[in-house]
Amino acid sequence: MPPIVLPDLKPSVIEKLKALAMQHECSVEEEVRAIVEEAVQDEAVELLAGVLRIRQQLAGRKQTADSGGLQR
Repeated sequence: MPPIVLPDLKPSVIEKLKALAMQHECSVEEEVRAIVEEAVQDEAVELLAGVLRIRQQLAGRKQTADSGGLQR
């Protein structure tokens, strides 16, 4: 996977990232990685990822509006 580039970050954001990295005794890259990994652990994000996986699996399949086969 190619690296993720974030151009035009505000200088204040960069300084805050540097401060967090110093506080956690790690590099800015490690700090950003930790922040992103934590952000995507949210349950809503997990649900959305699951929905997107299902959509990809169903892509191109013929879908009908007939629910007669589902009735008992």
